[in-house]
Amino acid sequence: MSMCSKIFLLKPVTAVFAVVLIFVQCSKKNSDHTLSNTGLSRIPVQEGWNSRLYVTREGKKQAVVWYGHMVKYDSTRVVNFNENIQVDFYNSSGEHVSNLKAKRGVYKEDTEDVIAFGNVIVKSDSGISLYTEKLKWDNKRAKILSDTLVMITTADRDTIWGKGFESNADLTRRVILSPWGVGNRHVDLSRIEREFSNSDTTGVPADSSLKKE
Repeated sequence: MSMCSKIFLLKPVTAVFAVVLIFVQCSKKNSDHTLSNTGLSRIPVQEGWNSRLYVTREGKKQAVVWYGHMVKYDSTRVVNFNENIQVDFYNSSGEHVSNLKAKRGVYKEDTEDVIAFGNVIVKSDSGISLYTEKLKWDNKRAKILSDTLVMITTADRDTIWGKGFESNADLTRRVILSPWGVGNRHVDLSRIEREFSNSDTTGVPADSSLKKE
């Protein structure tokens, strides 16, 4: 039986003091329990608005994350972005190659990976666009990855859908798992079959498309 539920036979003055003490202790316990349940006990150690974060590899700039609001908690090495984000990607020469927009995201300090969520759109400077709901920038491999549904549109107005995606930052060398879609160009099926047979990974060639019905 807890202190909150015990009954004591005490002198009047002592009893009043004991009741007050028990009430305070019970109130504090209930308050702590409520804070724990609502997550309000998590106090951020770092918070920022309308700024940017640089992602580097071997001293070279890989990406710049622009955010509306950033928050970090002491117990994690994860930075949370929750008010729309944009990410500019750069190649090994430091040239801008693509831009990402999403509703929210996270940055993992240990790996310097960036994960974007919600209405994710990536547009390359060469005219290729990627649409999905979740996307990861693998900083060690310098790759854009997704394990969910994606849609790709090319500068030649081809459209390809698929589940699972891997690409470099400018979207020119990409692999789409389980692809399907339509396009405006004739498809050389023999060439595609040769490229598949010579490839050591499952996917579609970067410039392939399906003939429009």
